Amino acid sequence: MDEQILKKIDHIGIVVKNIESIKNLVELLNLKKIIGGTSCGTKCEFYDAGNTMIEFVEPTSNESIKKFIDKFGEFKIHHMAFKVDNLKNACNYFRNKGQIITFENELSADKKSRVAFLHPKTTGGLLIELVQ
Repeated sequence: MDEQILKKIDHIGIVVKNIESIKNLVELLNLKKIIGGTSCGTKCEFYDAGNTMIEFVEPTSNESIKKFIDKFGEFKIHHMAFKVDNLKNACNYFRNKGQIITFENELSADKKSRVAFLHPKTTGGLLIELVQ
């Protein structure tokens, strides 16, 4: 039997055209900002949503996120992120399951974690982020 690779939902990523556009929503939901930063051609802000976080992602130079917004609109779920104990082992596990891994071992926006992504072409359409 396989070991449980995914430990919990770390955060849900939502794309926006401009981070400033979330101010009313953040106030309405009484979300507390945890951290902000930049990563992979994006500007990101993380907010505490109880047992998980919500990450709002604004493209700065990331063409794939700009295309996502053009196709689906903003305030849409862009990715789900899951906590893993060992990023390298998790990537190998999913690669062996036929998944395409992108941005493997990338430094996260908060500069405290390492991340990788499972490409939506091989997950049925959802971008999945692995966070160590």
